[in-house]
Amino acid sequence: MTEKAVSRMNYWLMSANVRFKQGVTEKLALVNVVLATSEQYLNSGALGRVNQMAQVQAVNTGLIPNNGEITGVIIMSANFIGQMSDEEFNAQLAEPLAMVADEGGDPVSVASVEGDSSDGVSGE
Repeated sequence: MTEKAVSRMNYWLMSANVRFKQGVTEKLALVNVVLATSEQYLNSGALGRVNQMAQVQAVNTGLIPNNGEITGVIIMSANFIGQMSDEEFNAQLAEPLAMVADEGGDPVSVASVEGDSSDGVSGE
């Protein structure tokens, strides 16, 4: 039996400031976008896609009003998430988890958000 080859992409989390004018005032809208590339690097085409995705997200989420005029995009960071299949990238956690801290602010064991403990803390 032959196995189907799994296509793996390189996933990036990008943060960008979309600069826009509202009247005479210049403002910034910070957005995050996820980019998938077949290459393990970011070339000018990928950066152009980030620029476009950031503008669309800023407008669609209402960060930029209808009367706002986009004047530029500043890519603030590019973080490599990893190389994985679409199925791996879109997988959900088997059980929702939350980190909690004790009274002194020190991390305590990870507890289920929907755990049966009244305070949400597992362990003693």
